[in-house]
Amino acid sequence: MEKPTPRVNSGMLPQYTNTSVRLVGKVLQVQGTKAILEASDHGKVNIDLMPENNFGTQYVEVIGLVQDGRSIQEYSSCNLGDNFDLGNYNKLVELSQKYQGLFQ
Repeated sequence: MEKPTPRVNSGMLPQYTNTSVRLVGKVLQVQGTKAILEASDHGKVNIDLMPENNFGTQYVEVIGLVQDGRSIQEYSSCNLGDNFDLGNYNKLVELSQKYQGLFQ
């Protein structure tokens, strides 16, 4: 069985260095193989993109490896559309951390 990837926001990244995580955010900037997302807690996260990346909407979920507590190396991503409530999602992230057994 594969190990679950925890849902995180930008403030949680330092505790997950060298761990695979899921981060949802708003795409602020994409330049070549780099992107900046606004995470659900409004912090900015640097994303090192896969060469075939295709952020096609304003909101995305990135699955990847936390590199240094501030950036993520993308493994894959999923477009979530142009209308997404980051505030509600951040509440889910906090609950998933508090009650980890329910979200595995």
